[in-house]
Amino acid sequence: MFKCCLFIISLLAIIVSCNPKKSETAEFQEVSANESEENIEPSPNTFIIKGFSDEYYGKLYVEDQNEVFTPGWIAIYRKSDNKELIKVESEELAFSLHEGEVKANIQELPYGEQSIIIYDDFNFDGIKDFAIMDGQESCYHGPSFAIYLGNKKNDFDHDGEFSRLAHEYCGMFNYDPEEKMISVMTKSGCCWHQFSQFAVENNIPVEILTTIIDNFNPPYEIETTKERKNGKMVESTTKSIDVTEIDTLLTFTLENNKEVFVFPLNSSILNYVLLKEDGAIDFDYFYDVKDENHQPFKLETTSQGKNLTFVNRNITYKIYESKNDIGIEVDMNGKIYDLKGKLPTKQGSLSKIKASEFENVNP
Repeated sequence: MFKCCLFIISLLAIIVSCNPKKSETAEFQEVSANESEENIEPSPNTFIIKGFSDEYYGKLYVEDQNEVFTPGWIAIYRKSDNKELIKVESEELAFSLHEGEVKANIQELPYGEQSIIIYDDFNFDGIKDFAIMDGQESCYHGPSFAIYLGNKKNDFDHDGEFSRLAHEYCGMFNYDPEEKMISVMTKSGCCWHQFSQFAVENNIPVEILTTIIDNFNPPYEIETTKERKNGKMVESTTKSIDVTEIDTLLTFTLENNKEVFVFPLNSSILNYVLLKEDGAIDFDYFYDVKDENHQPFKLETTSQGKNLTFVNRNITYKIYESKNDIGIEVDMNGKIYDLKGKLPTKQGSLSKIKASEFENVNP
């Protein structure tokens, strides 16, 4: 009987020694669940994106990493439990490798590298947000982003208004935490650019200022400004010219300090420009055949010298030049205004104009 009991006790001891303690098993499972992104091994065509947050890491999967643009997806995970929080699928992802790794938070605006994940506070509420590349839908087939705003519940909500700013312009928007301002730009070819600024009001980006610069008709530049005043966008337009880029035939300054320039455009079109003291165009004329209010220039030789006349909207302008005098005579419904010029400022002469060389000048 004693030997039987001793055998049973020995057998129980062996069974217990062969099974790990329950607490040790639970500890092992906890370590596996909380495995950090540094220990996750990437698989083929999958990249682990780390180093941008103490709480989150990312994954990038692409079908073909040798292609410039490739289908794939980007996901954000919470480190504490590896839970997937955000996943964005796309038909066109583009990325760069840095020593074999994909880096987050690179913004070389507007045309340089832009990371597939940008983690920062875009709405200036003190909580960081995510910008996740979702394709190439911004200007000139550039990168576009889906914006997910963080909240106090440690979740992220997709936001259509912020995402629009990262789709309808050139790449990801720029953001200034000190000024609490978002900036975007877009363009059309070499000669049309738009720059806009947005403030964040009630968690919504609100357009504050937009500037459009149009250089489609050099040497002229048209700048249109839209600025929010008292809740409404107020538009103003200024036209300017780079006088260093023109071949001036005649220029002089009026007694009111405005400057007159007469010059050819595209060799065969005569132009007249009157500049304000600040360099902005006060008035310009070149004769547009499509405008019924426009008429060709008329070049006359008199006993006193030469005159260059044109009519715009029933107002007649006559640039007169003689040995001792220069200026502009303006006829408004029979009322004559004589805008005297400063003779010492005169450069060039109306005698340089040959009517036969211009499409819009009649002798």
